[in-house]
Formats: sequence, structure tokens, C-alpha cells
Amino acid sequence: MFDFRHKNIRCLFIGIVTSMVLSMLAASGYAIWLLQKQKIDSGLNLVSIQARVFEDYLTQSFNNIDVALKNAPVILESGIPAKNAFTLALHNVPYLRSLALIDKNGFVVSSSHPEDVGKKIDTANFLPRMTTPTEVFRIGVPWIGRHLNQGEPTTPEKPAAPDALVFLPVMKIVFIHQQAFTFLATVNTDYFINQFSQLIAPDAGHIELFRLDRTLLFSTDERRHPGIRLDLLPGEHGDTAHPAVFEHTLAGRATLTAYQASRIFPFALHIHLDREVLLAQWQKQMRILLAVIGLSIFAVIGLSVFIYNRLLHTAQIQAATDEQLSLSAQVFKSSAEAIFIATAAMRIFSVNRAFSDITGYSASEVIGQSPAMLYACPEDNESDPKPDWTVVGKNQPWVGEVSHRRKNGEIYPAYLTISCIQDETGTVTHYIGVFSDATERKISARFRFLSEHDFLTGLANRRLLEEHIEQAIARIERHGGRFGVLFLDLDHFKQINDTLGHHIGDLLLKEVAARMQTCVRATDTLCRQGGDEFLLMIDQIDDPAAATHVAEKLISAVSQPYQIEGHLLDITTSIGIALCPEDGLDVTTLTHRADVAMYQAKQHGRNHFAFYHSLMESLS
Repeated sequence: MFDFRHKNIRCLFIGIVTSMVLSMLAASGYAIWLLQKQKIDSGLNLVSIQARVFEDYLTQSFNNIDVALKNAPVILESGIPAKNAFTLALHNVPYLRSLALIDKNGFVVSSSHPEDVGKKIDTANFLPRMTTPTEVFRIGVPWIGRHLNQGEPTTPEKPAAPDALVFLPVMKIVFIHQQAFTFLATVNTDYFINQFSQLIAPDAGHIELFRLDRTLLFSTDERRHPGIRLDLLPGEHGDTAHPAVFEHTLAGRATLTAYQASRIFPFALHIHLDREVLLAQWQKQMRILLAVIGLSIFAVIGLSVFIYNRLLHTAQIQAATDEQLSLSAQVFKSSAEAIFIATAAMRIFSVNRAFSDITGYSASEVIGQSPAMLYACPEDNESDPKPDWTVVGKNQPWVGEVSHRRKNGEIYPAYLTISCIQDETGTVTHYIGVFSDATERKISARFRFLSEHDFLTGLANRRLLEEHIEQAIARIERHGGRFGVLFLDLDHFKQINDTLGHHIGDLLLKEVAARMQTCVRATDTLCRQGGDEFLLMIDQIDDPAAATHVAEKLISAVSQPYQIEGHLLDITTSIGIALCPEDGLDVTTLTHRADVAMYQAKQHGRNHFAFYHSLMESLS
């Protein structure tokens, strides 16, 4: 990395930036000169492309009209009413206003507009003349008006006014039930004018469509009236089949014009672009280009300054990073936890001092080996917990307890964390394992468990239950709520102990405890107080009915027969229930009152439950 604190490096950087700016200026000047040289050629090419595009669009549009004129007679022959057939055709071709069927005498016999029926249509000006029914349709002169019954054809002497509604009559000979008819469609010219006006701004130019006899059908220039006869323009060839592009003067202004005839239908079009407007647009683009070039130069200079400062800052960060890496290496060496680093191929290539202290292996003995050498059991032994490397490969650390074997063969529990390091592409390059000897921690956890749980059943003992009840009371005093304390005593358990012995009694107590646990939630606390007495705290209940439900489940579960070492045993339980805060707000009171309620349940025949009531105190 370059050190930008040196003067020579700074001068080299400034020289490179200066060369870039001068190159940008030279390239920009050449580009502007080239654009200026080609501005007229590009304008001519533009109008030529637009003429081909517009011609293709109009040809496709009139082809849709031709298809509608062809398909409607087929629909009529199928027996569908004319009104429905015309409605379907108009729906498929949105730029049609109406459809009419004309007999051989020129009278409208059927129309999508009933007002047109009976009107006589003179088709003499529908050019060119058709010689066979298979030819394309003919296009009439523009008509002034909205529909046939309201309109009249234009003439060169009487063209349409600028604000007049205009439509084009389109005619085709069709046969219905072997009888010849003239099928007439009226085309809405405003549809196409609106389409083309969005593509060519009025001050930039205009498009005009005309028949092959040069009768103007419509124009986006309001000064060009439909129905007039257009003159052959200077530079326009008499051969109507070939497109042309040329410069000329139109209405006193220099204009670029393209001529394009339809490939199929009897019409052609002109695209006129004002050369001065085109030049003004080009000049505006040049001003924008110069502004962009200026901004680009300023951006290059600004970016260069930013990069200059950034690289200098990066060099300073690199120095700090080197120091941090040195500290990390010291942490790696002096950490009290064992650390190993393995390659993506699962081979150890670095360990710290604590690794050797815990495992007994020196660095030379494990480098190049698989981390699996630390397992207490072979890799194929599924009973021995091992890391899930597939999880680690997804850039998620694996944390768990595993069994390791020291060099001397001693097996010990280890808390292991494995994470991975990935490169820029997301590919795993290394694994890092950190573990510690969990022997003392497990011993401490075991002692704590024994201090808080009953040695026989594994249930919570009285000390742990009282702690949970006190926490629940504190929560109720702050936020409100309710919980229940249940006192359970096994009925006639002493007889089983006396007749079958304490061994069978202990096994029965373990089975009873297991059944009770299936009836309570994980948030509840089930406790063996001693002998055949149990306490249960039901946390966060809404009403006494919840305690009733739990008591019924417990009585049902406990009363099921037991099969213990060949003995079929039956036993029941009596339950007393006290609620907090209704029956007390301390551990002693609640457990005492639950005990009182339990004795009342026994007095009522056992295998029952009872809620505490103050009258019970006088009865006990």
C-alpha cells in the first residue's frame, strides 16, 4: 500500500489526476465536434426511422380494420344479429366509430348506428378502384361530422375546418350468403392524431397521412386541413413505392422530411421535423453535455481528494490494525480457554497454550490432525455428542457440550463453541474452536440441583418451591393476577409401605411423581415435600376453574393402576387448594391453608379436592 504521507507519492497521485482531467477535456472536445458534424445526418436518419415506425403502426392499425371487415360477414352468416356482430368488431378495434352494410344501390341496410340506415353513400371517391373482391379495402376522402347520417365528404375546395370533427370512411366488398355488399367502417382520426401528437411536439414538427392521390387524410398540424390536395415536395420522387428523405423549405422554414408509403394499404405519410428546432435541441444537449463535463471534472477532482484522504486514513488504520492483531495474538496465546484454528479441510494448524494445558497434547502433536482426535468416542459412535459442522458451514456458530479425551486417556466434559471464517465470496476458509474443561462446572451444577430437588423423584424440594412462590407473590403485588397452591397427599400410602416394604413404596412415589408432571405446565412448580406429600404451585391462572381443571387431571392420573415389580397397586390422592391473593400473601399461610383444605377433602371420602374456606379452620 502506498504511504501518502510521502511527498513523492502525493506528487504522483496529483500527476495522474491531472492527466485524467486533460484526457476528459480532449475527449469531450472531440465528441462535441463529431456531434456537430453529424447533426443534420442524424436528423435525416431520425425522420426516416420515425416514418418507418409510424408507417408500421398505421399499417398494423389498418390491418386490424381489414381483419374486422373480413370477420364480421362470417359472424353475420353464422346467424348472430348484425348489431351484436358490429358491437364485437367495434370492441376489438377501438379507433372505429361505426360499421355499416351497403347494398349494391348504395343504401345503408344495417349499421352499428341505426340513424345511418337508409342513407345513400356515394363510393365514387374511394380510390384506388378495386378490380377483384380479394384486394385490400379502399379509403375514402375525409368526412366532416361524427357519423354518416350527420356528415358530408370533404373536397379540395371545401376541406375540413381546424376544429371540425373528421372521420375516414373505409370500404371493402364482402359476400354474405353469396350476395355482394359494401362493408363501410368509419375511422376516428382523432385517435391517431392524439397518439402521434404525444410523440412529436407541435413546435418540433408534424405528421400527415394522405391517400395515394395525395388527398390529406389527417395531420397533427392544425393548419393542415383534411381534404386538401398535397403538392409533390422538392426532393420527393414520383415513385410512391420507395421511401425518401430530404431537406426542403416548408411554409418558409427549413424542414427535414421523410416520405413513407404503406406496404399494403393505399396511403402514405410525411414526417416533418423543423431543422431549427432540431438544432436548438442539439444546442441544448451540448449545453447539458458541457455542464455534465464540468461537473464530471469537479467530481473527479473531488473524488481524487476523497481518495487521497481515504488512502492516508487507511494507512493510519492499517497501523492500528497491525497493533490490534498483535494484541489479538497475545490474547490467543494467554487465553485461559483452549483455542484451535483449523483449515476448511478440517485440519488443525494452530493451537494456544491453554489447549495443551487442558488436553495434554503439544502443538506439534495436533497440527495437521483432525479435531475429531479430541472426541472421547470414535466418530461413528452416534451416542457421543459431536459438533454439527453443517451448521457451522452456514456461518452459524455451534455451541454445545461434548466429551473429550485427554492425551492420558482421561475423559472430561467440555463446553465447545465452533465458528467459521469466510472470504469475500462466502467460502469457508477456517474454523475456530474454543472450549474449556467443564468438569468443575458440572459438579457445581449437580450440587445445586441436589440442593434444590428431591433425591428420589427429581421434583423440586420445599426450598425451591418457596422461592418460586415468593417470586409469584412479588409479581402479584406489583402487577396483579392470581396463582394457586395445591397440597396433595396420597391416600393409604402407609399401608403399601408397611405391607410391601419401602422399596416398593419408593418406586410407587417415583411413578406417581412422573404422572403428576404430565398434568402440569412447564411454568408450574411441582414439589415433593416429604413422605407421600406433594405441593404444586399453578402459576398465573385467570380464575378458580383453572385450578379445578388441574386438580381433576391429577386425581384421574394418580388413580390409574400401577404395575410395579409384579404388584398391581391402586392409590388415590386428596387435594387441598388455596388461592393467592384471596387466601394469603405469604408462603406459610398459603401452604397451611392448602393443607387444611386437603384434610377436608380426606374427611369427605378421599380421592377428592377441596378449596380452602375460612370455616375449615374451625372444623380442623
